[in-house]
Amino acid sequence: STASDVTQTSYSKVDSATLQQIANDPLWHLLLQLKNGKPITNDTSIYISKSFVSPLAEAQATVDLFQRNTQNICNYPARLRLLKRYIPEFESITPTEHCAEYRKFVESVPADSIKLIYASENVTSASSMMGHIMLRLDGTNDKGIPVKHGITFFTELDSLNVPHIMYETLMTGKEGVFKVAPYQEFEQFYLYEEQRNIWRYTLNFNEQQRHFVQDYIWELGQQSPAYFFHIFNCATVTQLLVNIARPAHLNQVASWLTPLDVVKFAQANSLVASTQFVPSNKWEITTLEESIGSKRASAISSHLARAQLDSLSLSFVETKYALALNQYFRSAQTISEQKYQKNSAEIAAFDAKYKHLSLDVSELPVPSSRQQEGYVAAGFTHQDSRSFMAFRDFPVARRLADDNRSMIGETELILADVEFRVGLEQSNLGDILSLIHI
Repeated sequence: STASDVTQTSYSKVDSATLQQIANDPLWHLLLQLKNGKPITNDTSIYISKSFVSPLAEAQATVDLFQRNTQNICNYPARLRLLKRYIPEFESITPTEHCAEYRKFVESVPADSIKLIYASENVTSASSMMGHIMLRLDGTNDKGIPVKHGITFFTELDSLNVPHIMYETLMTGKEGVFKVAPYQEFEQFYLYEEQRNIWRYTLNFNEQQRHFVQDYIWELGQQSPAYFFHIFNCATVTQLLVNIARPAHLNQVASWLTPLDVVKFAQANSLVASTQFVPSNKWEITTLEESIGSKRASAISSHLARAQLDSLSLSFVETKYALALNQYFRSAQTISEQKYQKNSAEIAAFDAKYKHLSLDVSELPVPSSRQQEGYVAAGFTHQDSRSFMAFRDFPVARRLADDNRSMIGETELILADVEFRVGLEQSNLGDILSLIHI
């Protein structure tokens, strides 16, 4: 990031007691990506000394860096915001005055409100079968224009060498992509191209917390942290941002996170002010067809294909079905734009008659009510005419036996299935066999 020239100021030495207070602050640990005092990953590039010693050492290094040259704050506005709570001399330092790129960011990406966005499973892709999680920042930018930005973290799988990809994403870390972009492109992709349901959770962050989120997003963008499939992915980064409102709870968060875990954390810690469900066309079609019946659904589909809805009389539920099916036909290029527009006009006429009605989806499963995406099991198994007591652990898993009613299709995905077998026969009594399936 760039910074304007700054007149150097003579700072006094920060006493050890103040530094210790900073080092003990749970928010400081969060900004350093620490759990129980230790880094979440072995990627130490985020630390000023390029290696991690302790929260106290990093606090001293950060203070020294800021005191050497004020423009050094440009990469660490979140750290500066926290240090201001403890060091009065830093209170007069304003990043927006000294850091041109940072100022442009906060003016262009306002955070008047923050939403947690959960996109449901994409059953055609194993990497997306657990869903996706991200943040959305809403507000009015410096030009007076209302804007919405999505904040997400991912990696590019740019190779067909599966063992190499697994080694990178599990062991060494793969280059992470931290992206801040207009939100609409994300939602259009999930809803229409991948046909995934979306839940929007408005978070009840106060103004100070929202500013911390903004600043930490900027810091993460400067750091370019490495992506690890199991311990530092989209769920991990989003969890860190959400935990800004509950920094002391970071130690309680599991190491293996799924997007669903982040939703459950926000709900359990009273961070959700309201929830909005946005169904995909395909899910809505499948669900509404159960109410209107296959025969009626076929008739509506036939009339949509010919753009002759005016010869039908549609009920409220049938109108919603026709609306979703018309949109799906157009996105799949099953009908022309002309037919789509003609159908839309007819559906709008029906919809106007039912403007006092709405669909009730309160009885449908929601992400936060699903069972945990992981299992521990014990039982007996037989193999090669021998008996074993088996203990199995699934850190991340989803099964066909789970409640999949809010999904378009049935899915089963099991990662890192660890099984221990203890022999029970006289010939193998007490023998331990370990199996790991990834």
